[in-house]
Amino acid sequence: QVPLARPRQTDDKIAHAGRFHRSDQLIGFVVSSCLPQLLLGVEGGIHPEEADVGLRVDLARPLDWKRREEGERAFEAAERDRLLYVAGTRAQDELVIGRVPGKSNSHWSGFHRALAGVATELELAPGPLPARDAPEIGSKEIARQVAAVREGRRAVGLASYRMESVTTLAKARPAPGGPPADEDPASTDGGPARARPRLVPQARPRAPAGPRGYEWGSVVHAALAAAARGVKGPALRLLCRSLLVEYELPVTEAGDPRYLHDLLELVRKVQGSELWRRALAADERHIEVPFASPYRGPSDVPTTVEGVIDLAFREPDGWVIADYKTDRGDDPDFERRKASYRRQVDIYSECWGELTQEPVKERILLFTASGDSDSW
Repeated sequence: QVPLARPRQTDDKIAHAGRFHRSDQLIGFVVSSCLPQLLLGVEGGIHPEEADVGLRVDLARPLDWKRREEGERAFEAAERDRLLYVAGTRAQDELVIGRVPGKSNSHWSGFHRALAGVATELELAPGPLPARDAPEIGSKEIARQVAAVREGRRAVGLASYRMESVTTLAKARPAPGGPPADEDPASTDGGPARARPRLVPQARPRAPAGPRGYEWGSVVHAALAAAARGVKGPALRLLCRSLLVEYELPVTEAGDPRYLHDLLELVRKVQGSELWRRALAADERHIEVPFASPYRGPSDVPTTVEGVIDLAFREPDGWVIADYKTDRGDDPDFERRKASYRRQVDIYSECWGELTQEPVKERILLFTASGDSDSW
């Protein structure tokens, strides 16, 4: 395909009529181009085009080109009439039509026959270029102002506070150290995953929570939270079924969740643990507690840490903070992750003590797959 005219750079104060072919907006002052049409009258066919020198080499031509050419030329003639109509009706106050004496191949030559009786000729005598305005300030002052703007942008771009998730802090490491521990896929802190200054976020892929993945960990947390709030019997079974369906875990041919029995058995085992017994006996307990707390980290920027504590309960001599992990614990990286889990619970405990102004006496990791626990 061959363009009808080369695009032109124009003064933004002058509107070329061809730009308003599809517009119904009235423009106060419209100037039409007087440049000749570059590519009308080209012989049919498919050919490369160099408009400056007019090089045309036919590469192919349809067998029924004559018939197609007649239809295309009729369309182009009608399109030119439509363009002239738009150009002639867009001006609200004044329409200026340019023309070159002795040339009739202008885009707007269709207007020329009507100009003699209705148009007023404009005398546009060439004149000197206006003098260039001298700058009001010197180059040194310009450089100073540019530097001041850059410094202002830099200053407003500095963070005035930071929001961090507990898991981000727990898996981060000092820059000179070794690789960070993997994130627990069942954690649901909900905070933004941004690394703190002078800390390098973990770049390793997230470890799966056993063979069933992140979704299984989320289901386990939700089921244990419901059980801790007193949901039991048929209601707990229905809730567990709904969770497995919601997280799109596998179902049988009959449409029943394949892991429903496993989930109910896991909840039953956790309910039989020493941690559960102590939590039920406590005078105060909290389940799935979202929080946000000031945090004193290595950065000078005020930082707020946010997360969700799985279980917190108070015994006579202080608070106990517990976190559930769904890892099976039989993979080579488990010890690395376990170290980050401990840091995670340490941060939970630090923030809980700050929020309650009461001591945290014990921290517990409960691994739901094996039933093992880690207390310190």
